[in-house]
Amino acid sequence: MIALEGLALATGRQVEAGNILRGFARHVREGLIPNMFPEGAHEGGYHTGDRITMRNSER
Repeated sequence: MIALEGLALATGRQVEAGNILRGFARHVREGLIPNMFPEGAHEGGYHTGDRITMRNSER
């Protein structure tokens, strides 16, 4: 995600950038993108140190 702008958008690859963003969006959970993507039947990892821990139900 950090390099998306330079690798895809700045080089005129808007279609590829859209595909990458849609791929990431399929894995969003509680507003988070996984730092480890799922492999096979395993679920992705959503472990991050800068995550906001309060969920909507806790507000």
